[in-house]
Amino acid sequence: KYAFLEGIEYHSGKRLSDFSGGQLQRIFLAYAINVKSKYIFLDESLSGISSDLEYLALKHLRDYVRETGSIALVTTHRRTNLDIYDKEISI
Repeated sequence: KYAFLEGIEYHSGKRLSDFSGGQLQRIFLAYAINVKSKYIFLDESLSGISSDLEYLALKHLRDYVRETGSIALVTTHRRTNLDIYDKEISI
């Protein structure tokens, strides 16, 4: 269902500390989408994954926001994949 979760397998009893930082970032994003959050705030939340996986995650987030009318606020230092966002504010 979530292409950006590729490579993460569920293991019963696995603790969050057993996952890498990038895996946790993808899991928490999928959770926020799955529970149908109205507001999603991502502060450097995808910095631990490759730009390809970041693109997939942000594309899925963009589609979710458009379908549900939810709001996502994403902060990042990475300038790649900016075409995913509806609006950009640079500081």
